[in-house]
Amino acid sequence: GICHWNACIFWMIGDPESLLKDLLSDDMAETFASVPHWTTEERGTTANPWTWKEQQPFTQYIFCFYWTLGVMRTMPAEVQPVNLLERIYIMIFMFFAFSAFAICVALITQTFFKFSERKRQFDDDMAQVRGYMRSINASDRLQGSVKAFLRHLFDQRKTHAKELPMMSFLPPILQTQLKFERLDAHLSKLKVLMSLPSKAPFYVADICEIRDVPPLTCLTCAGFRAEACWILISGRLCVPRAEEMDVDLSDTFELEVIDEDCLRFTSEITSKYTIQAVTAAELIRIDKERFQNMVAEHREFMDSLNLELEMNTGAAIASIPHQPESPGLEAVATTVVLAC
Repeated sequence: GICHWNACIFWMIGDPESLLKDLLSDDMAETFASVPHWTTEERGTTANPWTWKEQQPFTQYIFCFYWTLGVMRTMPAEVQPVNLLERIYIMIFMFFAFSAFAICVALITQTFFKFSERKRQFDDDMAQVRGYMRSINASDRLQGSVKAFLRHLFDQRKTHAKELPMMSFLPPILQTQLKFERLDAHLSKLKVLMSLPSKAPFYVADICEIRDVPPLTCLTCAGFRAEACWILISGRLCVPRAEEMDVDLSDTFELEVIDEDCLRFTSEITSKYTIQAVTAAELIRIDKERFQNMVAEHREFMDSLNLELEMNTGAAIASIPHQPESPGLEAVATTVVLAC
């Protein structure tokens, strides 16, 4: 746009018969027409002279456009101003071009640095963390775990992320919906949800906890009571000493859902394997007690799930008074299900 309009104005100033002449008084118009103009200056050889005034309109426009681009970076040599008005206009436009060029360079530089700004800030902070750990003579193993965990938080955008302060201003209902949208794909791995109504994943997502664990964190211990179900979001898990314990690795190669049976049964369920995090990992934790309380509050969930209850446990759950569902949460759950 700037090049187009300047090309048009530059031609008007250089053409002695342009519209600019009609805007001037008679004396000024006569003076304007009598002075030399760059469009009427003869060029070429003595035997074959020519002027820009004689060229085709398309050739004139392309040259003015090209000349404008040249002025914005330097001074083209093809055409020079030959009267006072042309010199004043070119001087004003060159000041404008310098300013526009400086602003463009600053914006491009700022945009370029933004691509690496987050990583640069993280690297600076990590240098301080490494310096602190060396000052207290922390072991190499501990230093590796700390650095791996902080790198994991950075990769998952849980630190040094500009969206975090903005997200904290959202009302709880919007945060709940965003949480569901993020966890829905992972919750679909639960077989226990297949028998529940379509709105159940929204309620399950509401009681989920998202936890980040450092390397070598023990999630479950074989033979101990399972208190929650774990779903892997990112990272890698393993069964320590699987070969020594004669564990069938074909069943545990992809450890994505752990101790799901504790959600299905109210009786005590023990973990089958000891599972550790090989790398820093992000997981979903579904507490068994909170899940079963949520199911007990929704009669259609209990009927669909068909829990295998013992007599005393069934009586205990049956004694829980039915609590009406929150209208706000129910409305959001219905909206989410329809949207899906």
